[in-house]
Amino acid sequence: MTTSFDQGKTKDSIQHSSSEMTVLGENNSLLSRAKLSTRLAFFMGGFGIACWAPMVPFAQQRLQADSSLLGSILLCLGLGALLGMPACGGLVARKGPRIAVISGAAGLIIALPLLASVTSPLLMALSLLLLGASVGAVDVAANIHGTEVQNAAGTPLMSGFHGLYSIGGLCGASGMTLAIAAGLSVTMAACVASGLIFIAVIIAASRFLTINMDVHHPVIVIPRGIVIVIGFLLFTIFMAEGAILDWGGILLTQIKGVDVSISGSGFNNQQACRGCHGFPL
Repeated sequence: MTTSFDQGKTKDSIQHSSSEMTVLGENNSLLSRAKLSTRLAFFMGGFGIACWAPMVPFAQQRLQADSSLLGSILLCLGLGALLGMPACGGLVARKGPRIAVISGAAGLIIALPLLASVTSPLLMALSLLLLGASVGAVDVAANIHGTEVQNAAGTPLMSGFHGLYSIGGLCGASGMTLAIAAGLSVTMAACVASGLIFIAVIIAASRFLTINMDVHHPVIVIPRGIVIVIGFLLFTIFMAEGAILDWGGILLTQIKGVDVSISGSGFNNQQACRGCHGFPL
């Protein structure tokens, strides 16, 4: 597909290799579809990881795990993200963000019911590994696609996109908490959450941009300079958030005496505060 301009334009201005990107500014329908897919991708990432928070105390009870064993198992969540993010970057570079988001969403759909039902420490660790890798894949692909959409729109959009991640987190944690408090089993609540992710990815799948990626770009790049500093700051932030995600429910139930059915309320508050500054004023 090509686009044409006035006859006075040079031939190089008439044809472009990334033709879809050149018409986005005039094609409001295509841009609107791309925005929706990006928002849904961010929402799925936040929703999927937040659904885990209310399930942690139930998982500890099923496994009959002490804090030492539980801590070792919970490390697999971060390990999965550590493995999934660079792998997803390579996948996006070769195939584009659509397949990466769909693959990550499929992992979330499988992981959540497993986390709500498995009784083996090994299976729980593997399920958390899958959850971490899936969330990491969705996050990386959503950010890459969001950057392309923002560039095409010519206006700042990323703050709003990231706000949808926080809204997804709030909906995931509060929805699971309310469902369990209302009497729904943890497994059934997790299946409902997986169903919602399935609906979201079906809606988003056909709306992603077709992005021409540089296949000669290296899959993994060693960070340097200011990137290392920013990475360290993000590591610190996510370590704190991960502690709330994994241990907030345990703290509320075992130390503060909160009923296990509403143990996700602490993470709800964290996500609500995060969502307040996720959108531009």
